Amino acid sequence: MAEEEIYRALFEQSNDAIFITRGESILEVNPKGCKLLGYDRVHLEQIPFLSLFTEESLPGLQDALNATLEKGSAFFETKIKRSDNSILDVEISFLATGAQRETLLIIARDITLRKESERLVQKEREILSLTSAFLSA
Repeated sequence: MAEEEIYRALFEQSNDAIFITRGESILEVNPKGCKLLGYDRVHLEQIPFLSLFTEESLPGLQDALNATLEKGSAFFETKIKRSDNSILDVEISFLATGAQRETLLIIARDITLRKESERLVQKEREILSLTSAFLSA
């Protein structure tokens, strides 16, 4: 198997969403990225990449982009919007490539279930703490 075929298979069969961008343009997106966001490839390649993120997440996203340009990579958690306007929690890994670091390889992993579990555990802790305080009084 040729090296290019190996990379194409990794890209196409990844369990994480993968985007290749330059500036605001999405140059390529893998099938998992389309499925995760609820768009077809043609549509995703026609919309600005930043439009996929919630308004509240844009400042943190800009910080991560700046860090990527400076250091070559960044890893962070944020929120993205699906085609149906539902919100997903995601881990994002940015890797800048090219002479001017103008092309980004972006890997996004859906962590919505993990974040919801963390919220439920925190809520249970709060309830236990209140119950304990009430019983001690």
